[in-house]
Amino acid sequence: MELFRVALRCTEEATIWKLSRYLSEAYAEWDGPGSAPELRWEIEPGDGTIRCTADRTACQPEQRAAVLRHAAAGLSAYIVDHWEEALLEGLIAKESGYEDEEERRRIAVLSRRLLEGTLHAEAPDPQAARRERELRIRRVKDELQPFLQRQRRIDLDGFVRFRLSAYRAALREVMQQAVDEWILDKQYHEFLELLRYFVSTQIAKTSVVHVLQEADGQFRLCNYELRPLDPPSASEAPASDLPGGQEHFELDVEDRIVSSLITVSPRQIVIHTERPEQQVIRTIRAIFGERVTVCGSCQTCRMAAHRRDPRRDPVPT
Repeated sequence: MELFRVALRCTEEATIWKLSRYLSEAYAEWDGPGSAPELRWEIEPGDGTIRCTADRTACQPEQRAAVLRHAAAGLSAYIVDHWEEALLEGLIAKESGYEDEEERRRIAVLSRRLLEGTLHAEAPDPQAARRERELRIRRVKDELQPFLQRQRRIDLDGFVRFRLSAYRAALREVMQQAVDEWILDKQYHEFLELLRYFVSTQIAKTSVVHVLQEADGQFRLCNYELRPLDPPSASEAPASDLPGGQEHFELDVEDRIVSSLITVSPRQIVIHTERPEQQVIRTIRAIFGERVTVCGSCQTCRMAAHRRDPRRDPVPT
C-alpha cells in the first residue's frame, strides 16, 4: 500500500537522497500511536520520486495519519532549509523596488538576520536561530499537512510555487522589514559621512580626550589628566552646527557622546572599555577614524574595571 509519494522536478541524485534523509530524520523519533510501522522506501532519482509504502495489514489508519504527519514535518524542514533563500531572493527581485544587485544582496542579508532573530542581537544566539527556524517549519507544515492528508501525492516544486500563501506572506513581511532597515542603514551611513567631513574641517581644540565606561554602562569624558571635562566643554554641540541639524540627531546616549566629542574636537581619543564591540564605540571609530584608540588593558582601564567590580584585585599605584 502506497502511503504517499513526493515528486521533485530536479532529478539530481544528490538532491533526491538529501530529501530522503529529511524524511528519514522525521521518523527518527516516532510519536504516533503504537509502534512505528515498517515502512518501505522506493527512491527513483531518474524521475525524481520518493514512494513510501507499507503492508496494509500492519499499518492501522491512525498510524497512516501519523506517517503523513511525520512526512509533512520532514518536507517542511526541507523547504525551509533549501527553498527559503530562493523564495526570499525572488520576492526581493520582484517587490523590493531595488534593481541594484548589491542593494538586493544587502536586503537579503538583513532578511536572513531578521529570520534568524540576530539582527539586533549583540552576539549570535544559536538557540534563538533554532527557535525561529522551528517556527517557520511549523508555518509551512500547517499548510502542507492538510494537503498531504487529502492528496497523498505531492509535486513539491509546484506546491512551493503556487501554494504556501501564509508562509510566503510571512517572508514578504520580513523582506519589507529588511527594506526599512536598509533605508535606515543607508541614512545612518550617509549621516556618518557628513559627520566625518564635518570633523575633518574642524581645528583640534585639545590634545586628547579619554572616554571611560562607568559601572552603569555610561561613558565619562576626561581630559589628559583624567579629570572630568567641564560641563560646558562636554555639552552637546548645537544642532545648528551639525550637518543635517536636529532632525537627524536625536539625543540618545550615542548621540550625546558623539556630540560632546565633536564639540571638544580632540586630536586623539582614547576609549577605555571592556566592551569594544558596542555600537557607540563603532560609531565613534567610524567618525573620528585614526584619531581613536580603544584600550582595554592599561592602568586606567584596570582602575575603571575595579570601580565596576570592587571585588577585583586592587590596582597598584
